[in-house]
Amino acid sequence: MQFNSSSLFYLKKLKKNNNRDWFAENKPTFIEAQNNAKELYAEIRNNLEEHDDLSLIHISEPTRRTPIS
Repeated sequence: MQFNSSSLFYLKKLKKNNNRDWFAENKPTFIEAQNNAKELYAEIRNNLEEHDDLSLIHISEPTRRTPIS
């Protein structure tokens, strides 16, 4: 999965035409770009959760018993 070039192109056009009328005319393209971003985020998150060993570590007490002065 990757962020589609059409979504990047839309964002570049949005930067130049950031107004209500242009946005209304291009809302279907916005929805496609938004869905593409959500799918990419979901895939990245799933991959991170799959490979995240930190979730298995539980720290019950501090390892240093003497205070740092």
